[in-house]
Amino acid sequence: MGQGCGGEVENGGSGELLAKGGGATNTSGQTAALAEPAVPATRTDGKVKSMIPRLSGVNVVLVDDDRDVLEAMETAMKAEGAVTRAVMDGNEAVRVCQEEPPDLVILDMMLPKRSGFLVLEKIKGYEDAPAVIMLTANEGRRHQAYAESLGVDAYMLKPAPLERLLAKSVELLEVRKSLKAAGKPGPRSGEGKK
Repeated sequence: MGQGCGGEVENGGSGELLAKGGGATNTSGQTAALAEPAVPATRTDGKVKSMIPRLSGVNVVLVDDDRDVLEAMETAMKAEGAVTRAVMDGNEAVRVCQEEPPDLVILDMMLPKRSGFLVLEKIKGYEDAPAVIMLTANEGRRHQAYAESLGVDAYMLKPAPLERLLAKSVELLEVRKSLKAAGKPGPRSGEGKK
């Protein structure tokens, strides 16, 4: 798709599970079975890589008004060792992020009570802002550019394969960890309004 100011656009491929406003289904229209992550423990050549969860102990806030999408993301994140909090509206997302600052936020754009943009603006204004992946069915470039101007770390289009969402989450957290170890602030942290 494209790349901009620190934000990345991703689009789904085979095994798409996060649908545009219609629940967690795969590309053949079947409900996704997410009891165990198939890809995280294997390499692309099919050999076992590791049984260690990639997001062990990472605090993640998941924000989506589609219960099926929210449950699919939560199951996948927990299978990778993340500690999750799932919320379904923008006001609740801001409240949860203020109470217990997360390491990562997966944020839908179109939310009740407060849009994903307003949530993004608020949480990116915090001193030690979390990494934020905006997950949306909206393909408009202006929306992506606006999200990037507010400090989004990645911009992914629905439907998005859960494995790609997990990989992007791990990648962003590793970059932040490296920057923190080098004494540099995380990308875009502290920017925006408080």
